[in-house]
Amino acid sequence: YDKGFLNLLEIFTNVRRRDPHLKIRFQTQVLPDRDLKHQLDYLTRLYAVPGVTVLPSQVSPRQIEEMYDGADLVLVHEWNPPELVAAIGRHRRRGGDYVLLFHDTHHRAVSDPGAIRSFALEDYDGVLAFGACLRERYLAAGWADRVWTWHEAADTTVFRPQPESGI
Repeated sequence: YDKGFLNLLEIFTNVRRRDPHLKIRFQTQVLPDRDLKHQLDYLTRLYAVPGVTVLPSQVSPRQIEEMYDGADLVLVHEWNPPELVAAIGRHRRRGGDYVLLFHDTHHRAVSDPGAIRSFALEDYDGVLAFGACLRERYLAAGWADRVWTWHEAADTTVFRPQPESGI
């Protein structure tokens, strides 16, 4: 469930269109009961995308080993607990052969910098930030050396340069 910040269904579908053999594992997040129906509906749609496996929100270190063995890319969302973010980073440091990115889709770097500071990102390959302002905040605070702006809501099948319009 993406809380409206990230259209995973669209992203997963487009990724699978480019590589039909790619396996995607998505770890759910613990959400308040008021979001349960929307979360269950959303997960049902994610399950329907071929190659997508939806995982539980709580995982053990052994499960991390199993989940990420053979992965090419691991994208960790900032709403995960700092302990899980750190455990995945440690797995990467101990030889995880994948690109590890932290994905921040929220404003907590500004509204609650202590929360972001609590994440151990030193073993991550970089941060995907939802906007340029957030990217600059990460760099200025020294939370990460490699930070990119990723506007995940832009569906490139719809939003792309339109040569005929001069855009």
